[in-house]
Amino acid sequence: MTVDCFDTEQRSRVMKAVGRHDTAPELRLRRRLWKNGLRYRKHPRIGGTKPDFAFLEPRVAVFVDGCFWHGCPRHYVAPVGNAAFWRTKLLRNRALDRSVTERLEGDGWTVLRIWECDVNKQLDAVALRIQRMVKECAASRTGGDPCPAS
Repeated sequence: MTVDCFDTEQRSRVMKAVGRHDTAPELRLRRRLWKNGLRYRKHPRIGGTKPDFAFLEPRVAVFVDGCFWHGCPRHYVAPVGNAAFWRTKLLRNRALDRSVTERLEGDGWTVLRIWECDVNKQLDAVALRIQRMVKECAASRTGGDPCPAS
C-alpha cells in the first residue's frame, strides 16, 4: 500500500494543476512527427471534441492518453486515498473516450489512441504507426475508399 505524501488539500491542488494540453509525451510525439515532415493541427475542434492533434485532409485524429487519467492496462495503479472517487473518475474517462472515438469514427475519421508510456518508450515506432496511417488514409481518400481500420 502506497501512502500519499500530501494531505487532501495539497493533493487536490497538485491534481488540478495537471495540464490538459501540450503534455510532455504529446509534445515529444508532435516534435518527432514534425521533424519527419508530417503537418497537423493542434487541438482542432472536430465533432464536439478536440483531439490532441489531427491530420485534417486524411481525417486522422490522434489522442495521447495519459496512463493515470485513462487507466493504462500496463501501468495504472489505483490511488488508495479516495478510492471510490478515482474509480468513478476513471470509469467516466474511459466511457468518454469510447463515446468520442465512436462519434468521430461515425463521422468518417480514423482515431488513433496512443498511450503516454508508448510515446515515452517507443517514440519511433509510434511515430511510424501514425505516419503509415496518415499515408494510408490519404491514399484511400483520393480513391474514394474508406480508410483502413486503425
